[in-house]
Amino acid sequence: MRIAQLGAGRIGAMHAESLSRLLAPGELVLADLDAERARTLAATVGAETASVEEAIAGADALVIAASSNAHPELLRAGIDRGLPIFCEKPLATTVEETTRLVDEIEASPITAYSTPMISPTTIKRPMKIPPTSPMVRAVCGSKLTPRARRFGIGSFWRVTGSCL
Repeated sequence: MRIAQLGAGRIGAMHAESLSRLLAPGELVLADLDAERARTLAATVGAETASVEEAIAGADALVIAASSNAHPELLRAGIDRGLPIFCEKPLATTVEETTRLVDEIEASPITAYSTPMISPTTIKRPMKIPPTSPMVRAVCGSKLTPRARRFGIGSFWRVTGSCL
């Protein structure tokens, strides 16, 4: 499996370090609009580099850790290719765009994960509340389901439109 990680900044570095411990050489490719930053991080974690377009085209799955304003375009590129996607929060920078993206994800055959989002007012805030929390259940019911596998970088939870 070849995973393309899009974004090599501070959060991207955290994901790349964790993924590099889980993947075989050649299975992680890093891409960033700042190609030098991607090359530097790749050298640190033993990954390959590519342009964003090349990384998406050659990927079996995406990890999106780019700037928040780039998330919608990158998510849609992954949806168009039918790739499984993990997207760092937020999916988008507005409630309206987030809702559209969730609808597009749910209408597609892909599986997409993000860190938890409880309501439109918390889209940009990291949530450390487990999905079994009474608050989460009160807001989302059973719509938030735990991901089957931990990636070593924390628990990820499936995003559903009815939880927004």
